Amino acid sequence: MRKMKRLHYIFKEALLSFDKQNDLFIRLSTFIQNEYSIDGFGLLVQNENDLIYFYNGMFEQDIVPYLQRVRAKKSTKTIDEVKNFLFSLDSKEKWTIMDTHHLSITATLFYIAETDHEKTIDENERKLFNQTLQNYTQTFAEIVAKENIYFSDSSFFHQSKKSHDTITLLLTLTKLVSNADVVYWGDVYGDLVSVNMHIGAMTEDFGFDIPIGKGAGGKIALNPAVFHMENYLQSEYRYPGASAVLDKEKIKSGLVFPVRRKKNEKPIGLLYVTKRTVEPFSLAERILTERLINTFTKSLREEAANIRHFYVSSFDFIQDKKNELNEMLLSCNRIQQFHRWLTSFLKGKVIIADMYDEPYHDIERASELESNVQKADVKIELHNDLGYLYIFTNMTINDKAWPTFYQDLANVCSIVLERELRKDQSLLNRRKRWLEQLLQHERELNREEINEGVNLGFPLTHGEIWVIAFSDESPTQKRQIPRKLNELAIEQLQSPLTMLDDELGIMLLEQQNDNDPVDFRERLLKQRIVKQFWIIHGALYNNTHQLVNRLIQSIELVKKLRKTNSEQYINEIDSIGFGLHSLLNHPDLQHHLLEFSNKQLRKLIDYDKKHRTNFLNTFIRFNILHSAQLVAKEQFLHVNTVYYRINKSEEILNINLDDPEIETAIKLASFIYFHFCIKQEEQS
Repeated sequence: MRKMKRLHYIFKEALLSFDKQNDLFIRLSTFIQNEYSIDGFGLLVQNENDLIYFYNGMFEQDIVPYLQRVRAKKSTKTIDEVKNFLFSLDSKEKWTIMDTHHLSITATLFYIAETDHEKTIDENERKLFNQTLQNYTQTFAEIVAKENIYFSDSSFFHQSKKSHDTITLLLTLTKLVSNADVVYWGDVYGDLVSVNMHIGAMTEDFGFDIPIGKGAGGKIALNPAVFHMENYLQSEYRYPGASAVLDKEKIKSGLVFPVRRKKNEKPIGLLYVTKRTVEPFSLAERILTERLINTFTKSLREEAANIRHFYVSSFDFIQDKKNELNEMLLSCNRIQQFHRWLTSFLKGKVIIADMYDEPYHDIERASELESNVQKADVKIELHNDLGYLYIFTNMTINDKAWPTFYQDLANVCSIVLERELRKDQSLLNRRKRWLEQLLQHERELNREEINEGVNLGFPLTHGEIWVIAFSDESPTQKRQIPRKLNELAIEQLQSPLTMLDDELGIMLLEQQNDNDPVDFRERLLKQRIVKQFWIIHGALYNNTHQLVNRLIQSIELVKKLRKTNSEQYINEIDSIGFGLHSLLNHPDLQHHLLEFSNKQLRKLIDYDKKHRTNFLNTFIRFNILHSAQLVAKEQFLHVNTVYYRINKSEEILNINLDDPEIETAIKLASFIYFHFCIKQEEQS
């Protein structure tokens, strides 16, 4: 087995360079003659226009000159002529000749065993050896045939450098010769491998980043060998960000090839060749891919030193990009949109950070990005102390085609960023003013105030209150803190975070949230947005009056925790609403509660069914919200219609709400019915 493994290795090396390095075939022939007791070994590959040949061993002085003459003659019957010539040198029985065909290519391996050897091999080993040679003959024919079809002209990569499609060309050809499902490219720079170009993925936003040393890509960036992913679903090299993307594409196996300019250099990129099955790639597909990569890297070495993996000089392409950048200048108001455009254009990584290298985007990866900014290829200062634009790319822009490229990037990036910051700050200020007014006035909100609260994204009819108190932060960090906190709160809790001052934030959640406040706090600490803070959560409300009271209660409690520097960083408030929800959710009481509610409201339920009205819904909402204006807003009714329905409902029920006992029973029944019937119906 060890000898056969060595044979496979040497044969593969020879096939990788069969048209360049004759010494590898001499090495192969020497190994075969020594280990398998033969006296001469050769190969032929014939197509319509040429003959590739090699021979080493017995009769070499006769066979090699003969093959030279045959090649010059360009006969269509070359293989038959060679066989007849070999048999004329020695008896037919001493020659072993293997032919195979692939499209227009004929490949032949042949050897002679003339004399007795000290080393002899048994019949089984000889059969295995012959089968191995036959397999490699087929591989050789397939390699030459496909190369003749797809990349017989090795100058195509040089030609592609005149435009922006060099990597695209590599990916396209790789997919063709390897029969892969998805082929993608990862740029290597700093401590990251960044994947952003692909052929074959089902989604256009396919891409991910992997730190060097992590995952299959990060591992191969530190290792010179090709990496084989046999079953990615069970691989030890799965990495969270990448795995989600690859699993979505149903990728199950593949190969990762490091791409280098020179043999001992760090890779400039990784070529991923993957399948949606666990079926392995054939030897021919692997060798074709490696030969394609070798052709690609050879073109890199022959280009000028300042051109790394592709050189954009196409004036038409650059004019298109100028137009796109100008459109960004006029209409773009989100820095994430500009970031995506520039990342796609430069085929690399872009970081937009403030003066303290805190990124304006990708807050989940803030610490990772921050550690890489000093390794950028280009650093551009933004205007008005907004920060810096860091670029990691192997692209070079033609100075004559776009002489003000970096200056234009700085201008547009600064304008878009200022535009976004002004808009975000305006929204944060409006939310802050609305909450301040809510806390200052204990009266019922008017229609204009209700509309403003709804437009700002605040849930007014019901929800849960979270209040966060922060310890003193460095003034240099305060510009980014509100914005980053708001982004993370929306991402994890689906609720904006409004800062009442530099050290107090409020979130009004649509409903009691399943997210663990411990997890939310850990994520905040992990991103180093703030150093120390306290969270009060669990205060539920069902109208604006409850909202005000429980918000004040939560704020006072969290301030007390901060003032005493309490080690209880997360606290759940004991509220009436929370206790009532616990009662409603008690499995032993639900049937009795619903029976009580139906009994109290039976007349109104029956009236609605008989007359096809909707008095019950309006009546219940009014008992919960204590606001005709809010009910009108929810049900798209005029406020006078709400009052009419309430009076009519009291008439149908034949009740007097001035009686405290009746009022309590009706309000409790309304709350129960809303919880079990109306709310569940709306959710379904």
